[in-house]
Amino acid sequence: VVRSALVANHEVGIFSRGGTVRVEGTVVRDTAERPADGAMGMGILSECGADGSCGSLTVTDSLVAGNRVAGIQSVGVALAVEGSVIEDTLAAQGDGRFGIGISAGCVDPEACSPVTVTRSQVRRSREVGVSLGSLEATVIDSVIEDTLGEEASGDRGYGVSGYCAPEMDTCGRIVVTGCVVRRSSTVGLMVEGPDLEVISSSIDETRSRPGDLAGGRGIVA
Repeated sequence: VVRSALVANHEVGIFSRGGTVRVEGTVVRDTAERPADGAMGMGILSECGADGSCGSLTVTDSLVAGNRVAGIQSVGVALAVEGSVIEDTLAAQGDGRFGIGISAGCVDPEACSPVTVTRSQVRRSREVGVSLGSLEATVIDSVIEDTLGEEASGDRGYGVSGYCAPEMDTCGRIVVTGCVVRRSSTVGLMVEGPDLEVISSSIDETRSRPGDLAGGRGIVA
């Protein structure tokens, strides 16, 4: 998908299952929820095929904005985001949860590929800017800023979050290099389980939760 625009669709702007997908110089914005139940609304969603093949998703020099639940979401797929802007990701219409700029995770040990985010900007997400679950992930020369907190509860608002998926036998590893994580809510980098390495990065101006004015920590691991 090259130099194209996908605007105001429903459920998902671009959906792929297996195979190799490249999105370049493209705008994916304002994807709306599924009218039947208020679910979905993702900008780009990529997952493994029924035969177990996961393939890859590459998003380059693109704008992913104003979508719901997740701007870019990958499950098991090799994800590379480079030189792109992911901004203003909204919560789910139905329950006010999520609103994650980039969400990448694995649910099957046999189908789990690495993730890289390079020279990209993730701005004004709700629950988490970049969420990484039980995989090998590298975030390089990127800016994650103004993560606002969950719409429904005001909780979270992490710039980068790493966690162990219950289906996996490993928690993975996250490397953050040359990045700025700014004005997150509650915690800038919240990593529960995965190995974490932070190099030449700035985590600053982390805010307390709006509800109880607690938190505001730079890194919790």
